[in-house]
Amino acid sequence: MRKALVLLGLLMSFALAQQKPEVLLVQGDLWLKNSSGGQLSRLTNYGHNFTPVTSSDGLWVAYLSVPEFALKYAQNDTFTNVWLMNLKTKKSTRIGGDATKNFARRGALTWSADNKAVAWVKLAKDSKAVVVYNLAKAKNVETPFKVTDGSVGLNFSSDGSSDELYGMTLEWVKTNFCVTQTNESQLTFNPNVLGGVGLSTSGQVSQNACGGG
Repeated sequence: MRKALVLLGLLMSFALAQQKPEVLLVQGDLWLKNSSGGQLSRLTNYGHNFTPVTSSDGLWVAYLSVPEFALKYAQNDTFTNVWLMNLKTKKSTRIGGDATKNFARRGALTWSADNKAVAWVKLAKDSKAVVVYNLAKAKNVETPFKVTDGSVGLNFSSDGSSDELYGMTLEWVKTNFCVTQTNESQLTFNPNVLGGVGLSTSGQVSQNACGGG
């Protein structure tokens, strides 16, 4: 009986250790929820952040932020940057966009299963791309595409906690980021690749859209 209780205690401790921290969005800022006590600690103090997506190992959170210059516009969620925060050090780094001349909407943040990379869709007036940021290399690689029929876009929820990508999909499948068109659009990634591609954690393009090979 005593051994069973000890084993149960060890299993419970292991389960708690495996729980990744929960990052919440409250009025445009990120808060960290302690997995053991449920207490909240503030991570940002800006008021214009949204859609936090935590890596599966609980070490990182990627999120969107409206650059300061864009706050002057009536529709200030049109332009977004991508930020990455280390949840141990609480240090944030902008990995997509810039502070002064960012005229693109970014979203659909997606982590690789091994947490080596995070990807997103970038939609600008004159260009569109899927971007893969490799954490080890601290570098992002853009794969441009054109919408030859239909439309592609991003909608954000009213509270900023989530977004919805339409006209295309971005997800991690097997060993690649899988980027595909939907019935509402037709995408061209280069003159020889139609419909979709697979992208590795280093941004390498494969014509096998959903990878795995």
